[in-house]
Amino acid sequence: MTKLASVLGHLPFTVNVFGRKRDLIVGLGDFLYKPKVLEKVYCHGRDLDLRGSEHFKILAYATENFIRDFQTSDLGMFMRERLKMGDVFIDIGANLGGYSLMAGELGCEVHCFEPVPELVEVLKRNEHVFGHVLPIAVSDSKGTVDFFISDENVGGSSLVESDSGWESSGYSKSTKVETNTFDQLCEEGHLPVGPIKLIKIDVEGNEQKVVDGMKDSLQSGRIEAIWCEVRGEGSDRNPGTFRTVTQAMQNAGYNVYKWHRGVIETFDVKSDIAPQFFDLLYLKE
Repeated sequence: MTKLASVLGHLPFTVNVFGRKRDLIVGLGDFLYKPKVLEKVYCHGRDLDLRGSEHFKILAYATENFIRDFQTSDLGMFMRERLKMGDVFIDIGANLGGYSLMAGELGCEVHCFEPVPELVEVLKRNEHVFGHVLPIAVSDSKGTVDFFISDENVGGSSLVESDSGWESSGYSKSTKVETNTFDQLCEEGHLPVGPIKLIKIDVEGNEQKVVDGMKDSLQSGRIEAIWCEVRGEGSDRNPGTFRTVTQAMQNAGYNVYKWHRGVIETFDVKSDIAPQFFDLLYLKE
């Protein structure tokens, strides 16, 4: 851990993968450590090699604050409540791997998907921390497609083009990535075929295709819970997936909920408020 991270870790704030706070910390870290390359960072008893991506600097400069952001989120609290040693956790849309790292610390068997080449390079090098890393975009078919990357907010990268046009999309560039379905990946031996405790899906508008590609696994009943970011009608990327994803999940025998700070409530797609994007919890009960 850097000295900067050690100091910031004692302060009661969190920081995520983008935003003004993140930019200020990275700017300060670059000023203090430039031109030194942060090859090794000590994180919760393990060494991380963060070479290869500017986006991982926040994990080096504000290690505990970054991890705390995931731990104190609704999903993080749900994970700490539900996951135990030996459970299988699958992270579809891992980004910088915050939830994968957390699941690993809880003793889970972790499999994470991330198609952005720059992020995959770092995640793969640190599989002892993030779990089994697959450089694939999970979708509804197997092939190679365009993937749109946001350099400003890499977590906003997606297979889905923006309805607002390129200039308003936040995307900076595109690249070709491999896609495959969840069911096919299981058949090919890349994923466990036994019980799965929790799947996290955060794919910026492509969630319907992810669910379409896992119909067999859903029908099997071996997936206990799915935590999925969905899109409301105000989204510029596949608006209304909260309805279509929920319908598909209900058809497979799942109940739909909102989970906030330990309080679980049923969600009604016909009457409940659906923001631009938000999280829903699907449970096989």
